[in-house]
Order: sequence, then C-alpha cells, then structure tokens
Amino acid sequence: MRYLDKFLCKDMEKMMILLSGARQCGKTTYSKWLINHHDTGVYLNWDQIKDRKKIIQQDWDEDAAIVVLDEIHKKKLWKTFLKGIFDTKKPNMRLLVTGSARMEYFQKSGDSMFGRYRSWRLHPFCMSEDPLHLSLKDRFNRLLERGGFPYPYLAKKPEEAGKALVLPIFVEIYAILGLAAAFLLLLGVKI
Repeated sequence: MRYLDKFLCKDMEKMMILLSGARQCGKTTYSKWLINHHDTGVYLNWDQIKDRKKIIQQDWDEDAAIVVLDEIHKKKLWKTFLKGIFDTKKPNMRLLVTGSARMEYFQKSGDSMFGRYRSWRLHPFCMSEDPLHLSLKDRFNRLLERGGFPYPYLAKKPEEAGKALVLPIFVEIYAILGLAAAFLLLLGVKI
C-alpha cells in the first residue's frame, strides 16, 4: 500500500485516474497491487506489442473491476481515445492510466478531458512510508544512504543499491529540465 491509496481509490470510483511519476518510483508495482486488491483486473502496457493490440481493440474483460493502461500517453491522440473509453465503460469499471512524469506535460495540451479524470503523482518512499517497517532512525539513515526509489531502498545490500541510484535521478531530471540541464548536473555544475 502506498501513501495515496485511500485517496486514489476514492477518486477512482468516480473518475479515471492519471497516475504519473518518475521512472522506477513504483507505478507499475502499485498498479498491479491495486489489481490484486480488486475482484478482477487487467494490466496492459502500451510498450508491449500484444498489449498494444488489446488496447487499440479494447479487447479486455468488460467485467474487470479495474483496467490499468500503462504508458498509453505514447499513443497518438491518447486523450481522445481515453475519453471514448471512459464515456462508454461500464459503471463499475475503474480506469487507471499510468505513465512517466512527461505525461503531466502532455495533459496540458490538446483535447480536454475536463471532469473525467483526477491526476495523481506517485513519489518515491519517504519517512512516513516504509514497506520494510524499520525504526525511525534506521528508516532515516536508509533514505539518506539510498534515497526513496524502491529498487535501491529495498535492496538487501548497499552495494546492490548503489548501481540503481544514479540512472533514475538522471532520467527524471532529463524528463523535466531537458538534456542540457541533466548533463550539466551530471558534471556537477550548479544551475
């Protein structure tokens, strides 16, 4: 369970949810956790060819309690596509759309989905959220040492965590600020 679970689930009863966040912050894992806590559910990822075909044809269990569409913002005219799905879905079906931080920028342009969605952002683990159930002191030290991204935070050994620390942070900076800023930060230049 993540910090936004009770809020997101309540919103999902009325609207489609657009869940964004940095790469590797746990969106896919969280989505699959939500599916497992509903009676039925479907996870489809636009990056997978077999899933892409199912998404285009809307070929999933119509009685699924929750349908997760991951990385759908890569589809041309994705917002129009989602409006059509949302407007014609069965009343009991919950729709969760996930993607990287870049999805937030795509939401601001093109067709409006006003009134159909609620946007949430998943962040890495913080002091109030600890799946390892560590003491406050150990949790604080682990966050300082490894950061809050799930893979390094949950790694059993510090040397396993170190390999995963730099890339997600670099990719997130690139997604938000662009390549030039990310490169300068990587070189240690303050911007």
